[in-house]
Amino acid sequence: PQTERRTLAAYAYFKSVVVNQIVGDGLSAQERLEQAQSLYPQDASLHLFVEMAEIFHQTYGQENDEDGARRGCQAVREFVDRNPQILTIFDYGYGNPQYTAEDICPW
Repeated sequence: PQTERRTLAAYAYFKSVVVNQIVGDGLSAQERLEQAQSLYPQDASLHLFVEMAEIFHQTYGQENDEDGARRGCQAVREFVDRNPQILTIFDYGYGNPQYTAEDICPW
């Protein structure tokens, strides 16, 4: 369904920010974040993924190390815990696994 495609696209922007940041490509991470911010404004239902990307990006900071990834993901998982509707977005039926905050950001 179309809603799944939009949801997974928003999630992919979040993951792109995370991965680019972790591999040391802060410029690409910033570009993906800005694209996500323009595609999913604050009043959009999928803006939660933008917020997760912003949280990771800000928490990770300028450091390019494993501790930054852990701190960034911990902050994202805390955000997911405060916004459990994020996990229900990924509920695609009984034949699919249930996402957890750790699945969203596993580092």
